Amino acid sequence: MDDRLVAARIVLMIAAVIAEALGTLLHLSTEECLPRLEPLPRNRAAGVVLGYIALVMCVPHAEVVAPDFLVPFLWPIALIAPWVCAFYVDNPTARAVGGLMILFAYEVVHRTFECRFYGAPVLAVAAWGFGIAGIWLSGYPVSMRDALRLAARRRWFRHAASGIFWGLALLFTVAAVVGRGGTAR
Repeated sequence: MDDRLVAARIVLMIAAVIAEALGTLLHLSTEECLPRLEPLPRNRAAGVVLGYIALVMCVPHAEVVAPDFLVPFLWPIALIAPWVCAFYVDNPTARAVGGLMILFAYEVVHRTFECRFYGAPVLAVAAWGFGIAGIWLSGYPVSMRDALRLAARRRWFRHAASGIFWGLALLFTVAAVVGRGGTAR
């Protein structure tokens, strides 16, 4: 099996786990659970851990496009930035989750087209929607708290939003398990 195909399947499975976690989080948002879930977007420890994961993924992509004089500073910035953001940025977990959604949307599109997955255009549209949700979440991080509140108060929203994320998770999982194609040359 080609290494690029394995990498594409791993990326798809991680994207599926993120979508599954978001769907489950929204599904668990009830009036009884809301006091425990509402502080989650502001959790600094989770924001630092998820921020490190996002930045470790981001730095290799940034090295290619960064000016030469900035390249030596990328890894030190990646090590310092999550700690600084934990103290000076509001809703660090929501922003880190949004950043991971953006990065994995990019990776899904890139990897599936690189390996010529069958159904790659469908995966691309789904990943773009996932990435747009990540952009929204990173730019407007209180929307995570608002979505949790809305899911707790409106049953239809809880089921619809969790169903959308679970559908994405199912699509990414099926693509990872049965997806195959010729490798790009």
